Amino acid sequence: MFAVLDRQQPLLKTQLSLTSVLEALLDPVVIVLTLLVCAAACRETLDAPYIVLVLIVFSMTFPGVSRLHDAPGKLLRDVVLYWAALAGILLLFGYASGYVRYFPLPVIQSWFVATPLLLVATHLAATALVPRILAM
Repeated sequence: MFAVLDRQQPLLKTQLSLTSVLEALLDPVVIVLTLLVCAAACRETLDAPYIVLVLIVFSMTFPGVSRLHDAPGKLLRDVVLYWAALAGILLLFGYASGYVRYFPLPVIQSWFVATPLLLVATHLAATALVPRILAM
């Protein structure tokens, strides 16, 4: 029985590198920042409901998905499907709990539209910039 415990895999299977940190943080940070910018653009105060939503979204999306080596078409498809699934889950739980009433419709709409666009843009930018940064 103790032999099984000795063979457990380490939490991080690879060494922590700039690329792995970027891959882990890119999606959660972009999604959270997009929410905060959309709320600020709609002149919302970032009070308790937004903080709770930020924590939920970050915990659902961390660590991010590695897409630095994907072709643009695959990247677009994967991001749209990923975001549609995540947005659907958030809406489902928001309506079921009644928590969605704390967020104005323009904030939700702008967040749901802007996020996949920004995710694709940041992944394409990271794909282009990471090799240059690592080459320095």
